[in-house]
Amino acid sequence: MNPKKKIIFLGIALLFFLGSSFYAAKKLRIGWGDSNSRAIIIGNESTTVENPALSGAPIGKVNEGNSGESLGQLDLKNCVANPNFKKYHNELGSIVNDSDLRHHHIPDFIASINEFRRTYGLPVPMNVISKNFDSLDVVYENCRFSCKGAVHQVFISDIIENKMARVLVKDGTLKDIPLHDSGIEATVVDELDKKGVPFRSWKVPATDGPWFVMGSSFYFKLDMENAFLQITKSGNWHVVSAPVGAAKLELVEPAHSIVGCQPDENCYKSLGAGTRHFRAPKLCAAVVKHAADEPAPKK
Repeated sequence: MNPKKKIIFLGIALLFFLGSSFYAAKKLRIGWGDSNSRAIIIGNESTTVENPALSGAPIGKVNEGNSGESLGQLDLKNCVANPNFKKYHNELGSIVNDSDLRHHHIPDFIASINEFRRTYGLPVPMNVISKNFDSLDVVYENCRFSCKGAVHQVFISDIIENKMARVLVKDGTLKDIPLHDSGIEATVVDELDKKGVPFRSWKVPATDGPWFVMGSSFYFKLDMENAFLQITKSGNWHVVSAPVGAAKLELVEPAHSIVGCQPDENCYKSLGAGTRHFRAPKLCAAVVKHAADEPAPKK
């Protein structure tokens, strides 16, 4: 081959190789869970869940509030990200990003996530309703929030008897604090009877789902592939794999078509046999004020 042509050929081959490598590197980047959406069947065709879009920064790199990539994320120029949050978020990432464990050893993966939850908690969206919350040294993401600053990712291990939240504090231990009075609040989901009267409730993360229900247990699809948060009627939390037989909840519109639901609420029905009805506050609705709350500043 002519030396000139040979050099041109090698140059083109090198450019092609570099371009292919860059594309492959982008495709292999894994964040909170897997970036590829994969349906998980939990009983029948009407009961499936897709991996949700990443709601937080990729595991191993906590965003400090300046990328503007996530829904509800604000650019907080003077915010210093909680270093404790980044530390524990990254430690959790070492488990979540173990692809072999996550895909081929699911029981061991779920056991590892539960052990981490029992020791440090998991970062889940919760309503922060008072400035007093900062004085408790709770580990939470203070530079990324949604719903006008009300919803933050808080490291929480469990809800105790629907009254106390077991949260991670900055010294690395778990502490039980009262819901509401401490400045943190869960979202309440009610199950309605045929007359529209609530007869069973769950305290859940501040999110619109996806939700599933089976018996008296409520399930939330975590931002980790193959992992669901099980919430019992007494409020206890536990991470489980896909709950076979659980029915997915579908948003019903208009809300008032379900007896007992109001237009300013999210109302749901369970899919499959034995339809059940549920209601919950809209995720970004104004936080309900109580008499003991701090007075709102005068305009």
